[in-house]
Amino acid sequence: MVPPTHPAASPRSNRSQSTNVPIYDPVPKCDGALVRPRQHMSDMNKYRIDLGLFIPHIEATGNYDVNGNVLLLPVRSRGEFWASFGNVTALAKLYGVEVNKEGVKFMKTERLGIGFKLEKSDFKIKDAINMQNVIGEAMNVFLNENSAEIIEEMKPAASQAIGKHFKNFLNNAFLQIPLKVWLKDSE
Repeated sequence: MVPPTHPAASPRSNRSQSTNVPIYDPVPKCDGALVRPRQHMSDMNKYRIDLGLFIPHIEATGNYDVNGNVLLLPVRSRGEFWASFGNVTALAKLYGVEVNKEGVKFMKTERLGIGFKLEKSDFKIKDAINMQNVIGEAMNVFLNENSAEIIEEMKPAASQAIGKHFKNFLNNAFLQIPLKVWLKDSE
């Protein structure tokens, strides 16, 4: 039996590309009823699925931690963040393989590529170390005025983290449901 779960409910973990990149602990929320498929293409003989989705609204809340230097000056900030993304178009490319467990065929997600575009974004940070300071408010202004460039810079790391999470989520399901149950031609 596949345990009930929500694909966006990820275990808390810290992700960072380097010591000067913020570490985020996100908890995303989106209204699944509003998620609409945009396109679908598959070749189940090769266990290959492409799926495009349109998501009108996603919110993420969590904690961040920044510890580094800017122009030789130490910068230290830690606190809560909130982000809102609107009109998200996503494309998932799933590459699966057949696995055999005790004579029963299953599909395993071997690779999952994720790409996305978004039209709107809003950010807000609440610094717990430097409370009510000009730098914290300036950071909020900077994030929102430069959101397109910031998102473009973070897109590779975000795509990789999202892909890793959903690959695990899909394998939790695919490796418990035999191919003959959900793919009738596989017998």
